[in-house]
Amino acid sequence: KSELANTVFLLDEPENHLHPSAVIDLLKKLYEVADSTQIWVATHSIPLLAYIASVEPMSIWYVDDGRVTNAGRNPKIVLDSLLGGEDGISQLYAFTGLPAQLAAVNYASESLFPPQVIATGANDPQVNQIEKLIQKIGTSNVVNLLDYGAGKGRLLQGLAAALEEASKTVASSFSYFAFDAYPDDKIECLKTISESYLDSEARYFNDDNEFFSSKDEKSIDVVVMCNVLHEIPPQKWLPIFSVDGLISRALKDDGYLLIVEDQRIPVGEKAHDYGFLVLDTSQIKTLFCITEVEMKSDLFCVDDRRGDGRLKAHLISKSLLNRITSDSRKAALTQLCQSAKQNIQKLMVSEPSYANGQIYAFWLQQFANSSLFLTEN
Repeated sequence: KSELANTVFLLDEPENHLHPSAVIDLLKKLYEVADSTQIWVATHSIPLLAYIASVEPMSIWYVDDGRVTNAGRNPKIVLDSLLGGEDGISQLYAFTGLPAQLAAVNYASESLFPPQVIATGANDPQVNQIEKLIQKIGTSNVVNLLDYGAGKGRLLQGLAAALEEASKTVASSFSYFAFDAYPDDKIECLKTISESYLDSEARYFNDDNEFFSSKDEKSIDVVVMCNVLHEIPPQKWLPIFSVDGLISRALKDDGYLLIVEDQRIPVGEKAHDYGFLVLDTSQIKTLFCITEVEMKSDLFCVDDRRGDGRLKAHLISKSLLNRITSDSRKAALTQLCQSAKQNIQKLMVSEPSYANGQIYAFWLQQFANSSLFLTEN
C-alpha cells in the first residue's frame, strides 16, 4: 500500500479489456488501497460512470467539441453525448427498468388464472408456524384439527414431514380432518390422509351436513385456514364465520381459528370474481371488531414468524368470530384499499427492480380488487 502512495493512475477505457463489473471491482480496490492517489479514467462505459457518480458525482468531466467541462451534478449532459440524445436515454431507462416491468406484467397476467397448489415439506415455514402456534392452545391430548380449504392436503403433508424429523407420527399429535367445499382435489387429499390414518374416508368432507353427520358439534380444538381466506369471496365471510357456520359449530367453546396468510403472495391469482384479498392484522382486527384489550389477551394472538411482516398468522378465539358484520367487512376492505394506495405511492418513487416490480403489482391487485368489491357492494 505504501508503494502506491502519491501515485497517479491513468486508465484508458479499461472496459475494452474487462467485464463491466470487473472494471468497477478494480476501481473499488484502488480506492481502498491507494487513498492518497489520483485516478484518471477515460471511459465510455455507462456502468462505470454510474458507479463513479454514486461515489463522487463532481468528479465526472466530459469532452465536447475539443473542450473539457465538468459535468457537475448533471449526468444528462454525459448521457446525451454517449447515447445520442433523449431517444437513447429513454431506451436505456426502458432497458434498466425491464426487470421491474417484467415482474409487474407477469404478476398481472398470473392474476387472471386460478390459484395453483404449492407442494410443501418438513421445512415449510408456514407449517412450522402453525405447529408452534397450536402449542399455545394448551391442549395436552391429541389436538383435533380441521383443515378448512384443505385442497390436496398440503398442511397434513407438512405436519407429517416435520414430526417425522422429530421421530414422531402426525397421528400421535393430531387428529386431522379435511374440509373443502370443492371436491376437485378429493382423490389426492384422501391419498395424503391415508398415509397417516387408516380411516381416511371418515376424515374428509365437502359440506356441512356431511361433516356433522360424522362429527359432533364442539369437537374441534383448532380450525386452520392456511392461505385460504384470501381465496374466499368477501360476500361469503359473514355466513362462514357466523354462529351457524361450520367453523363456529365445529369448534369447542375454548377453541380457536388460526388464519395463516403469506402477506406478499409471490404468484398472482384470480381466486374469485374479485381476484384475491390478503388481510393483515389491522384489517383482521377491524373485521372481527377486536379491541385493543383483547389483542393483548389470550383471545387473540399474532405471529410474525420471520419478523419481516410477510408470514403472518392470527390465532382468534371462537368467542370473537361471530362479531363480523357487513359494516365491519366494509371497514376492513376500506382499510385494505387505503393501505394498498399508500404502498403503491411509495413504490412509484422507489428504485425499479424485479422485487419492487412484483410488490408493486401485488398492491395494484389489492387496490383494484378491494375497490371493485366496495364499489359493487
